[in-house]
Amino acid sequence: MSILMLENARGPDGIILTKGSTITTLTAQQEDDLVGQGRARRITEKSQGPIPLMVTITSAQGVVKAGDQELFSINESGVIPMANRIGTPGSQGFGVGVCPVLPSGYAAMPGTTDTSSDNYGNYQYSDGSVMVWVPRFYYRIGSPASPLYGAYGDNAIDIAGDSAFRSEADANSAGYALHRAFFDGGPQLGFFVDKYQCSNNGGIASSIRYGAPLSTGAAHNPISALNGAPANTYAGTIAAAKTRGGAFHPASFTAE
Repeated sequence: MSILMLENARGPDGIILTKGSTITTLTAQQEDDLVGQGRARRITEKSQGPIPLMVTITSAQGVVKAGDQELFSINESGVIPMANRIGTPGSQGFGVGVCPVLPSGYAAMPGTTDTSSDNYGNYQYSDGSVMVWVPRFYYRIGSPASPLYGAYGDNAIDIAGDSAFRSEADANSAGYALHRAFFDGGPQLGFFVDKYQCSNNGGIASSIRYGAPLSTGAAHNPISALNGAPANTYAGTIAAAKTRGGAFHPASFTAE
């Protein structure tokens, strides 16, 4: 079975996917037509037969499925792919998501794509580290336009997924901002972050469940015991992180 990502929330033969609408089948020819017309893009191999698609109603959006598999959802903003969705605040799975393009060295885990699983949005790196994908999202704080403003005033926080706006400029005009964590020489689709505190995994600082957390204290699982003997200082955590690979680095945080 192939999966198509529809553009502008339009299905075959000009059908607009809205709540309650149904597409019974999508033939191989319809699939080719959609791709050829620029109304869809193929994100898996081409299908060898009809694909049953249907739209079901869940809250304010429609969910498009092939059989029991959710392919993508739609709302007033258009198509929201299953991959790289931040989710809905307060709902299961919110805050993490499915990585749209998996980098080398990473592998999905059982339950990675299942929002009801403890492993949703989790991936394992080649050293055994478990990391979580955080999809790109926009945030807005204390906006009078927020539906939460009446209850929370300046403390109202809104989160919008990557597909809610056509551009960062559009998001800014609506009072939203893109967090700097999603920039690295330009906007990124998201980032990986360790699920667990790092422990000494054969000389590598790895994110492994139940591991003894590393520290800069000589008497408490020191980072100096890692490969290359990083200094037991805050600056030494940079070298400690890179025992896993050159692309890894410690995350910054502010303690108040």
